[in-house]
Amino acid sequence: MSCKAPGLFQDESNIELSIVDVEVPSELDLDEVYDQLERMKQRVLQMKSMIIRPPATTTDPVQAEFEKLADSDNPHLREVQQETSRGFLQIDLVRNRLSETTKELVDLAARIQESERCTKDLAKKLDEVPKWIEESKHQAGLCMERHNELSTTLLSDLNYSNHMRPLLVTLSNNYSSKISVTCYRKQYKEILDLVQNTRLLLNQTHDQLRTYTQIINDSFGESTTHHLSSMPDISGLMDLLEQSREIGKKKRASSNVKPLALIQLTKAAEKLTLLQKFRDGAGK
Repeated sequence: MSCKAPGLFQDESNIELSIVDVEVPSELDLDEVYDQLERMKQRVLQMKSMIIRPPATTTDPVQAEFEKLADSDNPHLREVQQETSRGFLQIDLVRNRLSETTKELVDLAARIQESERCTKDLAKKLDEVPKWIEESKHQAGLCMERHNELSTTLLSDLNYSNHMRPLLVTLSNNYSSKISVTCYRKQYKEILDLVQNTRLLLNQTHDQLRTYTQIINDSFGESTTHHLSSMPDISGLMDLLEQSREIGKKKRASSNVKPLALIQLTKAAEKLTLLQKFRDGAGK
């Protein structure tokens, strides 16, 4: 079987021929065998850099390597070659495992550092727990004192509800018996008309009183009797006042409202009565 690797040149080099064509004596010299094995190892390393690796197969890599080196007729040499190939493969496997283990150790070291940091943070928080317990006990005592103080100085929920329930019931009953403002629109309009008419009558009466008062003031400089005789009859004014009173009474009977203008008209009637007395005295 040929020991050529795929992808190499077909012509065998002198080194390969010298290695393969070496005649093995009947009695093996171990030192010479080890020297040959070392030279083969160096050659394998040299060839390894030139090998074009074939596609991955399902065959055993040790067996494949052994088939490449199976040209030797010496069974001891073939066994040594097989062990050497197996050793190289184990070295590669160990190297790969070492690389993976190194990565895992690096990750594990990072996790350990993170765990140490978290442990320190937790230790700090655990140191604060006794302080928090003492503070909580203090706050709980303050809350109990405030609760006891409020329970003695203020009403409780039960006492407040017992006190407010009758008031709320009474208020609800009183509101239920009332009529809303919208039901009094008609009465409101009537009262508004009455107030406007009364205000108009009051303005007219005020103007007349001012006119008659001016006449009285002017009459003191001239003949009092002449000017007083030009004033209208007081009885006519009294009749007008009585008519206004009757109208006000009728409207008050429907609205139960006493307008302010009626009070002012009453005062005006009193003034007219005084003027009548003054006129009678001046005529005498």
